[in-house]
Amino acid sequence: MKVLGIVCSPRKGGNTEIMMEEVLVGARNAGAETELWTVASKYIVACDGCRSCFKKGGKCHVKDDIQELYPKIIEAGGIIWGTPVYFSTLTAHALTVMHRMYCLVHQDIMVDKIAAGIVVGAGEGHEGATLMLEKFFNCFLL
Repeated sequence: MKVLGIVCSPRKGGNTEIMMEEVLVGARNAGAETELWTVASKYIVACDGCRSCFKKGGKCHVKDDIQELYPKIIEAGGIIWGTPVYFSTLTAHALTVMHRMYCLVHQDIMVDKIAAGIVVGAGEGHEGATLMLEKFFNCFLL
């Protein structure tokens, strides 16, 4: 199985990325092929809700760096989402990436994938971020 780690921290090499690398080491040790993708230094635009992906066979019209993520998600059997906690929830980067999965959802590409989350924070707020990830998994991966 291929496991994709998506790091939604804007900080390259930060705590979320370090934790994701450790989780991916465990997946490799269990026999999985792994890949890391991070939002750091990427140009990613928010979903504009145009719904053109319905008319274009799941193709998003926005041309940005998230286009490189779509084939990785399609190939992966397991996806791990990693995010720091910002104000008791996910980063804006994490939400943007999740919203941009809209074009894949209606093709049933996300169905039956295994998902996990890594939520990194120093104080309060883990509950809100964890709940948001759980809601995303329940909406898009079932």
